[in-house]
Amino acid sequence: MSYPEPGSEILLADRYRLERRIGEGSYGQVFEATDTHVGSRVAIKIIRPEKLIEERDRIRLEREIKHCSQIESDYVAKLLSLISSSESIVLVLELVQGKSLYAYLSSGVQFSVKEATNFGRQIAHGLLAIHQAGVIHRDLKLENISLREDGLIKILDFGSSIVAESVRTSASRSGIHTLPEIARLRATQDAQAVGTLQYLCPHYLHTGKFDQRVDIYALGIVLYEIITGYYPFTFKDAQELIIAKYRGEFDPPSTKRTDCTPALDQLITRCLQTDPDLRPQNVHEVEAILSQELRALPNRERTRRSRTTDLGRAKAEIPKANWPLIDWIVKAPLGLLRWLRRAFSPVEQASSYVGTSVDATLGSSIVKAIVVVGFMSFLVSLLALGQGQNPYLTQFWKYLKYKYERVERTLSKDRYITPTIDEEKGEILRNN
Repeated sequence: MSYPEPGSEILLADRYRLERRIGEGSYGQVFEATDTHVGSRVAIKIIRPEKLIEERDRIRLEREIKHCSQIESDYVAKLLSLISSSESIVLVLELVQGKSLYAYLSSGVQFSVKEATNFGRQIAHGLLAIHQAGVIHRDLKLENISLREDGLIKILDFGSSIVAESVRTSASRSGIHTLPEIARLRATQDAQAVGTLQYLCPHYLHTGKFDQRVDIYALGIVLYEIITGYYPFTFKDAQELIIAKYRGEFDPPSTKRTDCTPALDQLITRCLQTDPDLRPQNVHEVEAILSQELRALPNRERTRRSRTTDLGRAKAEIPKANWPLIDWIVKAPLGLLRWLRRAFSPVEQASSYVGTSVDATLGSSIVKAIVVVGFMSFLVSLLALGQGQNPYLTQFWKYLKYKYERVERTLSKDRYITPTIDEEKGEILRNN
């Protein structure tokens, strides 16, 4: 079957007009399309022909699709219909208007703990519906979770989902016996393993066997990322990542996000256990804990990530009426730094003061600097002494620290980068 190009007037299956390509994965391409029968926008996923060479692959995919069509959840993108021929399989899916969680985090957004907990609860609720339909997602990751503008989460991409009964193991046939090599084989050969290495759990990488706890492990990584803004494991290449997963070597979320609650810290740590028996045994348990935490957490606004995550909230807590004074006090020492830099710069720059000698300029600047530094030292001392007794002084002191730290961060900003691996070569493309 040949497919029309996006923008063409030729319709797919005499019904769907392809508008533009919006994604591409290991199983095929995804297009935004118009259903000309009803005028609605849909997503069209065209399965790659090379994925259907063997009859067992076709049977497996059609079985997945049948099970996925039974999923009913507000948090899961709906499978609308199936177009099947001897040459291809085309999925018609609900078109979700929103950005992936990865897009939000990679742009520097830091969700509040309550926001992240709410998103995690919605993801768990969607996974519960998926599991109840007899499906294991197996490719849950930030890129496959969309956040709409109204705050609703949608789980996407069932192209890699495998029905729980259709387990295929290849490690025993490969003749490879070391754990890293078995894991690399599973992570880089799509016929043996579907999913992204960063989110695959250790026991699947070793045995090829999976159940609901595979998705629970991936959910734990997603929760870690949306709460802290970081991937839990540190590594240089695929083998180091696999070994870190086996050893369970990661810092608890609370070490990177001080307002992460003990209950969330414990839940995420449990989800990321190497031994699947130590993880929550079903998504319902995860959803219940997240729902309980969501009710207890205070409301906080979304921020941009910084080295010290609690500094950025000080500004919102200071009364607006005090801002002119606060800005003057904060900007004064910053201006002083620029002043001193110019005053003690090379002679050529100092000579730019027309009609004034270099010595006179330096002397005048030093005197002024001493006066300003003395005044600022006195003011800061008062703030330091009184901040524990006056809430406004406390918040102002935080904001003063925040402004200084922003200057230090201008040349070295943290960037959120989720590592990915080239599935064909087994090479890391992005890393922390």
